[in-house]
Amino acid sequence: MSVAMFRVLWFAALSLATSRGFASNADLLTICHGYGCKYKVQFRLTQDQFTEVQTILVDARTPEEERRKIGKAVQKFFEYAADVAPVENDRGRNFPHDPDGPGKMDCIDHATSVSSFLQALGARGFLQFHRPMSQAYRSFLIVFAQHWSAQILDLRSQTAIVVDRWPYDYGREPLIIETAAWRRRLPADGQAYAAK
Repeated sequence: MSVAMFRVLWFAALSLATSRGFASNADLLTICHGYGCKYKVQFRLTQDQFTEVQTILVDARTPEEERRKIGKAVQKFFEYAADVAPVENDRGRNFPHDPDGPGKMDCIDHATSVSSFLQALGARGFLQFHRPMSQAYRSFLIVFAQHWSAQILDLRSQTAIVVDRWPYDYGREPLIIETAAWRRRLPADGQAYAAK
């Protein structure tokens, strides 16, 4: 068999596997909870769930509109994640807001989980105006009040944008603002920090 014929057969087999719903590693999502990703659950969305997310994101005409749709898609991701981990128990911010029990999430849990989801959206080509970036980080007084968030890049303006789920209770959309503005906010500022 020639190399050219092998390549044709390989790509045909790959297309067939993809069309029959075999998931790629890019579709393997992570949801963390327990603070510091103490509990990490990996799972895959069904094709119907990915189609539902794609329907949310489709037809964005501007980066700003796509960011609003990303917020709704992240909210939907947490609904799906609640089927495999008790994250519906999570409350905005950390102690004393979070209940003592399973499902509580700190900023590391949120940043890791949302980053995983954004990577899957990017790998599937669902994002037109953004691409996932490495997580954003900030701290005050060197090590006090450290905070992490998922992050995307606006491809038009080349501006970094955070997608921060940590301030809000389960079921709410994330805070989505420019990373530079996010770094200036005080994380202990409660509602003022969380205000959109």
